[in-house]
Amino acid sequence: YTIYEYLKENKMLESCLSLRDGEEIRKKGIEIFRKFFKDKAVFLWKSVIRSKDGKIYVPYIYEKEEGIVKVSWRWIDGMWYDSNPAARLVS
Repeated sequence: YTIYEYLKENKMLESCLSLRDGEEIRKKGIEIFRKFFKDKAVFLWKSVIRSKDGKIYVPYIYEKEEGIVKVSWRWIDGMWYDSNPAARLVS
């Protein structure tokens, strides 16, 4: 939750990757994902949603064991690690 609040308060969400960006990366395939993100799960903070029960979820992309890039969702109050970057577009 701290990550999301920080990004929101500092007006950084607009420069984060979105679910649409994640889908485009996924379409490029595993080689492109590995080249840029290696073994990381990339969180797409621009596309955070609130579920019916009030919990907030963020989509992310990651490499599944079968060598495919998968899109999934994570509850933002869960555990976070340094292998979970918040990808942002910067110039």
